Amino acid sequence: MKINERLFPTIIIVSFVLFLILAILLGFRPVHGGDQSSAVPASFMLALLGGGAL
Repeated sequence: MKINERLFPTIIIVSFVLFLILAILLGFRPVHGGDQSSAVPASFMLALLGGGAL
């Protein structure tokens, strides 16, 4: 399937927005001030990304 080159910017922006919304819905929020108590644990990130066993 060939994708029209004019659609590349639109595809990139739409995919970025969709992943941003998905991340917010999953609970990934910006952490201000360096407080690590509310940060997402690394083990959860690895499990979510399929990067290793728990």
